[in-house]
Amino acid sequence: MTVHVAEILKHEPTTIVYKVLCGAQFPDLPYDIVNIITDELNYYTSECLENGHELDSFHVQSLIENIRKTADKSLMPGYPANMSVETYKTRLLEIYKDYEKKVEYWDTQSFLNEDYKERAIKKLKQAPKGKAPKSPEDEMKKINFNYEKTEFSIKKGRSDDLNALKAAMERLKNGNPNDPLLNNPPVNARTGLSRNTGPTKLNKLRISNSTLPKIVRPQTHNKMLRN
Repeated sequence: MTVHVAEILKHEPTTIVYKVLCGAQFPDLPYDIVNIITDELNYYTSECLENGHELDSFHVQSLIENIRKTADKSLMPGYPANMSVETYKTRLLEIYKDYEKKVEYWDTQSFLNEDYKERAIKKLKQAPKGKAPKSPEDEMKKINFNYEKTEFSIKKGRSDDLNALKAAMERLKNGNPNDPLLNNPPVNARTGLSRNTGPTKLNKLRISNSTLPKIVRPQTHNKMLRN
C-alpha cells in the first residue's frame, strides 16, 4: 500500500478492498463481484489524481486491471429478466459481504497457524536441557507437519468458499433472489474455529495464554508502506 493511499484509507482491514490494496490476490472471482471491488478502488485512483499523486493513482489502477484480468468471465455482468435491478443489486451485495467475512475468517486462521508454528519453534529452541525432547529433529518435523496440514485445510476452505460464491451467483443469475447465501464450510481441522460456534477449547487454550504476544490482524501484520 502506498503512503498516500494509507493517508486517505477509508476501508477496514477486514475488507477485500483493503486486502487488495495491501497486495492480496483474488483470482477467479465472478465478474459482478469484481465490479463491486473495482468500484470501491476507483475512489483511490480519483483521490490520488486530485491530490497530485499520479504514481499512486497508477498503482491502484494496475490493481484494478489485474483483478479484472483474473476474473471468472463465465458469468458476465447483467440482470435476470425476472428480477428488478434494485433486487439484484441488493442480493449481490449480500452475497459479496458474506463472502468477505469468509475471506477474513481464513486469513485469520492462516495468521494464527503461522503464529502457532513460530511459538512452537521458539519453545523448542528455548527448552531447558532436562525438558528438551529426545529428538529435536523429530519434534521439528512434527511442527512442520501440523503447520502444513492446517494450511492445506485452510486452502481447501478458501477453495470451497469460492466455489460456493460462484454457485450463489449462478443461482442469482438464474433469477432466484431468495436462495440461501453461501454455505458454511466444515470446521477447520486443526484450530477448530467455527463461524457459528466460536473457538473450541483447544483453540481457546492457544490464544488465551497470557504469555503470548498480542494477536494483530493478518492483513496488517508486517505490512510496509511503499514510498
